[in-house]
Amino acid sequence: MAGLAAAALANLTALVLRQRLNLSFDQLNWYLLTRVTVVLSVLAGFLYFGLLRWTSRPALWFSVIGLAVAAAHSAVNIIHPPEAGFARIASPIDFVVTLTFLVLIPALVPAIPEANKSVMRESPTPPPLPKQT
Repeated sequence: MAGLAAAALANLTALVLRQRLNLSFDQLNWYLLTRVTVVLSVLAGFLYFGLLRWTSRPALWFSVIGLAVAAAHSAVNIIHPPEAGFARIASPIDFVVTLTFLVLIPALVPAIPEANKSVMRESPTPPPLPKQT
């Protein structure tokens, strides 16, 4: 769900920036943006679920990691662009996708049912037999 919303926003951002800046790149087509965004949403979901288990502040760490990855990817695009002007379109798309994930993934996690933790698990070994006299 978050991946499809982020893909729609990424494609809309790319369309608007292409028209405004009069730039077009074969690497930023709708199919590639959608596919990459959906795959990244699955990875981001795994990361968030892991952070839920391992930290007491998963949303904070998810935000820090997400923004750091988006900034690093944008820096790489600025320093070593595949074509001149590529970062002018790709960097905003990185942050649109990241911000969409940061908002939607933590918001959608409560919608996923979790196993009842209050139920006691059965002991792997049976209780000892009473002593016979």
